[in-house]
Amino acid sequence: MEEKRKDLKDSKQRKVLDNLMQEISVQHPSFYYLSTVEVAFELYEKIQKRTGIAQEDYELVVGLSRDDIQILLSIHR
Repeated sequence: MEEKRKDLKDSKQRKVLDNLMQEISVQHPSFYYLSTVEVAFELYEKIQKRTGIAQEDYELVVGLSRDDIQILLSIHR
């Protein structure tokens, strides 16, 4: 049961990160070509600045480190 909750939370976090990546890629077309480390850094910075993130989404991802973000981005769905 605990594992299913973690999977659901991971899935929700991944969705928030995907949405943030789409927003960033509109502003920075070369974003698509960055490494996972660089993408994780950009997402982390956006989360820390809390720009354009709904409260519920923010609460899901605020505790993520750059490494956590990088791991979530590397998980294949």
